Amino acid sequence: MANSYYVMRFDFSKLATESEEMLKESFYETVLTGLQVFRKYYELDIPIKENSSNNSANLLHSFLSEANQMIGRRLYIMVDEYDHFANAILSNKNAFTKITSKEGFVRNFYEVFKSHTNDGCIDRIFITGVTSLT
Repeated sequence: MANSYYVMRFDFSKLATESEEMLKESFYETVLTGLQVFRKYYELDIPIKENSSNNSANLLHSFLSEANQMIGRRLYIMVDEYDHFANAILSNKNAFTKITSKEGFVRNFYEVFKSHTNDGCIDRIFITGVTSLT
């Protein structure tokens, strides 16, 4: 089983939580960095399609769609500190609801994992954190 997966990591422990916009931007930058590190580590030529709207779900989706066609192994996703922003932003319930609700960027990001689990690209996901978002 060793070396049967490509491992993709995202570390959300250093997200900027001073404002909703800063959180969205740092979330996007963290996703972008995770994709860049993955691509460099495995020496893969998978395009990263950055977007000016800081849409991390679109960034991840386009990358995983390309990866699914280009690589021969399934992915193991590791997400550390998925909830780092929660305690900082919970004091503003409207902002918290906005980013985690149906149209929120955090929820949309995690929905990409689900869709790519269904298409066979992602096989395993390991997520750590201390706060339940439900």
